[in-house]
Amino acid sequence: MTLRITTLGSKAWQLLKAAETGAVWGTTSQGIFIHLPQRGMIFLSFETYRGPLTANLEGDKLLLKALKSSDQAKVADGRLVFSPSDPSLVWEDAETWDAPLGPVDVLPYESLLDRYTEVRKRIHALRETSIPPIDLRLDQLEEGLQALLGQGSGLTPAGDDIILGCLLTLKRWGGRFLSGLDIQGLSQELVRVAFSRTTLLSANLIACAAEGQADERLIAALDGIFSGLLEVKDCAALLLAWGDSSGCAALDGMGVAFEQFFGVRSLTGK
Repeated sequence: MTLRITTLGSKAWQLLKAAETGAVWGTTSQGIFIHLPQRGMIFLSFETYRGPLTANLEGDKLLLKALKSSDQAKVADGRLVFSPSDPSLVWEDAETWDAPLGPVDVLPYESLLDRYTEVRKRIHALRETSIPPIDLRLDQLEEGLQALLGQGSGLTPAGDDIILGCLLTLKRWGGRFLSGLDIQGLSQELVRVAFSRTTLLSANLIACAAEGQADERLIAALDGIFSGLLEVKDCAALLLAWGDSSGCAALDGMGVAFEQFFGVRSLTGK
């Protein structure tokens, strides 16, 4: 029995190419997390949304329902095999996915900030959040973001999702709005510390964000705010589709980056 991996995120492809073994790290209703060597992580997804760590599956997903945490797998010849009695996952012909380039045209900063504020209001009106107000100035950005690592509960604590949103925004848009910031240096240090201070999944997602890579829902929402090509309600819906609490936190991280870009305060306040 086989299941076909139709689309493979670029980082997931790199990790699988280098791996010989793997293990189930966790399962959700949306898919299965696989821990790979060298602190790698990929997500076998039952959905169609693409991302840098995501392997989108085609076939009868119920064939994988018996998998549980710590089940071992072998990686060879373009296949991921858990045991002789389980289906193998074939990925050698999968399409590789990368985050698309951002739009060329962006809104005037007043309109951009208005759109961010409207998206945030809409999300917070729909979902309760325990995220406290954030106030980080440029000269304390690295220290402030590091303090958020691992803060919260779950597979991706809220503090990590804030960092993800901030780094993603800085990487995709910082060169246009904040050319004097050493984004690479900031990102490298945060990623290094993340792998020793938070969950393995969060650390991998933060590492992807530092390269301008994230789930396509986050990319579309972020670029939609900047460009005006998506309605406010659609940007909010994309963030919440990625995750109720995680989407709220990632948006607050985007707000931290906007504050650095435009020299404004209190975008992420209550």
